[in-house]
Amino acid sequence: MASGVIHLAVTRELTKTVPFADTDRLYLGCVLPDGAADRNRGHLKTALCGNAKKTYDLNGFRERFTDLTRSDDLFLGYYLHLVQDILFRRFMYVEHGWNPRLPGYVERLHRDYAVTNAAVIRRHGLTRDMVRPLEPGPELTALGEFDIPRFVETVRGYFTPAEETECFFFTAELAEMYIERAVELCLEELDHLKNGGPLLDSRDWAWDNR
Repeated sequence: MASGVIHLAVTRELTKTVPFADTDRLYLGCVLPDGAADRNRGHLKTALCGNAKKTYDLNGFRERFTDLTRSDDLFLGYYLHLVQDILFRRFMYVEHGWNPRLPGYVERLHRDYAVTNAAVIRRHGLTRDMVRPLEPGPELTALGEFDIPRFVETVRGYFTPAEETECFFFTAELAEMYIERAVELCLEELDHLKNGGPLLDSRDWAWDNR
């Protein structure tokens, strides 16, 4: 999954084109799935084809929260997080050959996130106060358990500069390449949500469960 800073950068770029009603709620929503006590549940991770494939259930989210994605930017941001993550899997695993099962690779990727965060923060004008501990509403319990004040402090911690070392895999250049792709995909999805058009189908983005 993409880092919290990457999600904020994508969402920040969306606000330059799309007039959202409440960017505070949007920014919290765009990182919130990573704050679920059960991340698989928070991301609506689901099995397909007798568990041969898995995906994030975008279709199910839209069906369950249609009205909220239209009226509450927190839930719209939550949905856009899932869109970004489903693209990130394809971008990293399929297009760039990332293999998290190799020993130590997940830890190295998280280190790359810490190193590249500073460049992403500068380039996109992000600030730690973009994410605030807002009241999400009772509907969020359908997606899991969340300790929002604690999670907000975790996200703000991503703004603490890390020691600059050479990246193992996920470089600042790769981050910008992904951000550009994610902004394009999210803008298209937002347009289709508002004006009608083919929405993303989770099944088309499913990955092999191997």
